[in-house]
Amino acid sequence: IRLAIDGVGKAEMQVEAARRRYQSCASEHASVTAVQPAALGRRDSSAASWLSRNGHGERPRLGESVQVEAGWERALETVLGGALRAVVFDDCDAAVPTLGALDKGEVMLVSGSRAGAPLDDAGRARAPGTRLRDLVRWERGLASLLAGIYVADDVTQAQAMVPALADDESVVTRDGVWLGADWLRSSRGVQAEAGVRERAQLLTRLRGDLDAAAAERER
Repeated sequence: IRLAIDGVGKAEMQVEAARRRYQSCASEHASVTAVQPAALGRRDSSAASWLSRNGHGERPRLGESVQVEAGWERALETVLGGALRAVVFDDCDAAVPTLGALDKGEVMLVSGSRAGAPLDDAGRARAPGTRLRDLVRWERGLASLLAGIYVADDVTQAQAMVPALADDESVVTRDGVWLGADWLRSSRGVQAEAGVRERAQLLTRLRGDLDAAAAERER
């Protein structure tokens, strides 16, 4: 009898632990999910209303589909900035006739018809002349947004590359310092889009954790 009672107690503790894990995962997932729409421009009422009225409200944003090699998220966000909010169309020319109805606000559209570059998930050796687009895989088009942008591990390496840059070329460091032939840009935590890719990756992981916790809770 004693063994049976102990077994019941242990089972109840396991159920309670599973319930707490599920609640913790659900809470974290809800918290991150609440932040992401604003960063992707889904809370811009003017643009969102225009998209909704024209049947485009559910279209994906560029920041939801682009993937970059681990460690280069800040570099990509520095370069793309507000373009991470861009709405993805198979062909954005189709939306041009409706642009006149956007009386205020800002919207950016990108065409997703061009295939993206392959991303080696295992990483690759960094070599002088590596372009940012070489580290990116995207399901939607953004090739022209990354044209002529090279990468450097740090500012010292970037500065050494600057003299060889053409006027339409630039180089961005791993931590988001962006240099051209005669300009430099650096920002830390001031963009609304900051952390979009990290949050997207975190949401993917949390959804998996949440599914696992839900399955464990139902056993």
